[in-house]
Amino acid sequence: MESVATFLPIIPVLLTAFGVLKKKRFFFLLGYTLYSLMVVTAELYSYASSGDFSHFMIASLFFAQLIIAFPNKLNDDGSKVFKLFTIKLFLCLVVINIIGVFVVLNNPIVNDICAYYHA
Repeated sequence: MESVATFLPIIPVLLTAFGVLKKKRFFFLLGYTLYSLMVVTAELYSYASSGDFSHFMIASLFFAQLIIAFPNKLNDDGSKVFKLFTIKLFLCLVVINIIGVFVVLNNPIVNDICAYYHA
């Protein structure tokens, strides 16, 4: 079971990488959304079993990422508004994942390979 939990996040990471390489915004955001969904589920389960409030806070942070990264059908029209929206969206995703790297590195239960997924 541990190997499945370790390698299951590869699917959203590959979707995100595919979206970057092919310049497909939908797949990029879909990978982020699926990864966030996995983290939120795992952290809420950990919160329910241990009662540690830090798990709830991490779940809340990644729920915000899930909402931000949810794919939509906005078309890139080249306007300044869309470019600013995209920059703000990606900066939010970067900040959340940097926090995720530090959370994983400070948690002795979680494999260090998860830090690479966040990075």
